[in-house]
Amino acid sequence: MKTIMLVLLAMVMLGGCMTFNEAMLPKVDIPKQQNPEVILEIQKGNFVQTLNGAPLRQDTSERAALNEVVEKMMNRWKERGLIADFGPAEKLNKKPDFTLIVSGARHEEGSEFLAILCGTTLDIIPASSKLTYELDLILVNHKIQRHYLVKVKNGVTMWMQLIFLPLFPIYKTGINNMMIDMADYAYDELKKQGAFVLSRQQEVHNNPCRLNSTTQETNNINSDSSRYLLQ
Repeated sequence: MKTIMLVLLAMVMLGGCMTFNEAMLPKVDIPKQQNPEVILEIQKGNFVQTLNGAPLRQDTSERAALNEVVEKMMNRWKERGLIADFGPAEKLNKKPDFTLIVSGARHEEGSEFLAILCGTTLDIIPASSKLTYELDLILVNHKIQRHYLVKVKNGVTMWMQLIFLPLFPIYKTGINNMMIDMADYAYDELKKQGAFVLSRQQEVHNNPCRLNSTTQETNNINSDSSRYLLQ
């Protein structure tokens, strides 16, 4: 009897689950680099969660959800050698020349009834939910006093069913790939804008047309960055 109870408990705790990347973004090839000069301060702005279109009550889960996606994306940048380090300014060993402000939303869609039914039948009856992330990333280059904005959207579908139980060790493959795609796309878009240059001379060399950018454009992005930050 004790063995049976342990098996049932394990089924409830682990369940059969698998995630699938929705692949909403174009694939981007980011070669591995060595860029030790880029120290990135991370600031987290407003982040909301919705369930079937209705806003969820604000709690610590919102911060946890944002922390997870930021951590995954920044670790991807660090692993590829795109940045040397990242984190809050007070935890960095050097004064950062760049600040990344991340804000946005996570929308969940799925049947609550099927989710309950799936749980009560120990995953025999399947259920699914779709998570869509919409992020705004503002990069502040302190060396040349410019702001850059990138919007990133991607999603993952999560299936809960007993047949996925043997795949439990790799159930996060889909969501991990989703976040890798978001990280690669965001970096590529920022780089296209010339966001990571370390001097005015390098900026002009890489993108001469940037000299024609208007003051109004810069003011608009400055306004966005203050709006996204938590008050």
